[in-house]
Order: sequence, then C-alpha cells, then structure tokens
Amino acid sequence: MIETGMIVAIIDRNRKRATAMADSFKVSAERVALITTSQKQWRTIFDGRTVVHGSPEDMQRDPKPEDVTLVLRHFRDMPIKPEYGRLENTVFYGGNGACDPKAPEDSHFAIQRKIESAKEALRQDEGRELLAFVRGSSRRVADFPEAIRPPESMGLFCALSHLCEGYLLTNVVFESFEYDASIKKAIRLSGAEHLNECDVKALRNESQSAWFKDAANWTDVLGASLQRGLRERLGNTGECIRSFLERLETNKSQPLSPIEVAEVYNQLTDKLVAE
Repeated sequence: MIETGMIVAIIDRNRKRATAMADSFKVSAERVALITTSQKQWRTIFDGRTVVHGSPEDMQRDPKPEDVTLVLRHFRDMPIKPEYGRLENTVFYGGNGACDPKAPEDSHFAIQRKIESAKEALRQDEGRELLAFVRGSSRRVADFPEAIRPPESMGLFCALSHLCEGYLLTNVVFESFEYDASIKKAIRLSGAEHLNECDVKALRNESQSAWFKDAANWTDVLGASLQRGLRERLGNTGECIRSFLERLETNKSQPLSPIEVAEVYNQLTDKLVAE
C-alpha cells in the first residue's frame, strides 16, 4: 500500500542500478528521487505505475532534503548531494556489502549483502521494511530490518579490523621503509593512502603508536569471550587470524610487527566482504 508523503531519495551514479533500487519502493512510497549526478530526475510512483519526470518544471517540484523520508546512498557516491540524508534516515549500500573500505565512520545503517548491479537490488518487501524502520523510534540492532541487520560474526571481525586499522595508521602508513606487498595491500584497503598532510600530523602521535604496538592492549580490548567467538566463527578457515589470536594469548610482551598486522587485516577484509 502506497503511503502519501513517503519520499525516497536514491543517490547512485549508476542509473541502471539506481532505477532498480527505486522499483523496490513501488508499493510503499509516493515518490522516489533518482540522484545520479548534480542533476535530479524524479520518479513519481502511484497506482502501480511509474512516471519519470525530467523537465525544468518537474525540477522545481524537488522537496527539501529534510522532507525526504529515506535516503539510500551508494558508498562510492558520497560527494553527490551531501545535503541529502541524516544519520537516522540514511542507508548505505555497495558492491562490497556493509563493510566497504570507503564506508564513512557514521554509516550506521548499511545493506549487508553486496549490491553490485541492478540484479542485486532490494526487493519490495525490503523497501517497505526500511521505510517503516526509519519512521520508527527503535534503533536497537535486534529491531533492524533483515537487509541491514549485521550477523553476529560481523561484529567480531569488525572489532579486530578496527584495531588493525589503528595500528596501520599510527605505525605504518607514514614510515619511510620499503613496504612488503601485504603491507601495501593493507594500506590500500584501509584507505589510508588518501590521507592528507593534516591527517598525517594528527596521527603521528608517539603515545598512540606505542599503544597499538602493545599486544596486551589488544587482548584487553578483545577480551577472552570475543577471541573465543572469533575462533569459533572461523572454524577451520582463517589460519592467519587464528594464529594471530593465539599469539596474542601466548606472547603479549612481544611488540606487534607491521607485517603480521597487515596480513591479519587483509584476511579480515576478505572475510568481511565474503560474509
């Protein structure tokens, strides 16, 4: 059932994928905006029919960003119309699933599965559930719609991934030594290679660098239960990660090295993308 006043904005420079995402709201939204560039093309959806608008007269009918009920934004299209979307009504998506390396820190809601093309677009029932969620008041993970609810393993992997990123940023990225191939890959995956000079100065903090080198700090953050959960989730896979967790338990006094952290981070990224 179409609800009057429900407006969805889809920000994605891939027009075919954006159109497929728009179609998932045919039975739940009154209007869907396709924002693929700095220009806007509106699709007014009613009675099961879709009419595309693009004339100058139609452009004048654009609602204010604050009037949009739900914003779906592709991870790689952050610069397009940044005024559209607030933390509480923006859902991100992309070809790498929820843990895209380009994900902003405030991407609290993200579609878990990969959406690389129009074939993986949301279903109509998923669109309806997302609209209901952003209009509601609950933000508990247990109440997330299935499309954006992270599996338990995601939290386990992300916790270790964030520690690896902290190490890479404070101990590796701006060193002058010749990088190993795995370190180069980790820096690229973390997005650290794009940091500017101001970021560099902020991160080159001796106390932060020392904290991330100390293996004992990692075990304190992860805790025994989280490390056990990681091992159980990995099963017979992720040999590099499992060996690293054992190393944290048995050899806390030895400072962490760039190569071991980079290798763990690379395998974690592969696991997160595959989940």
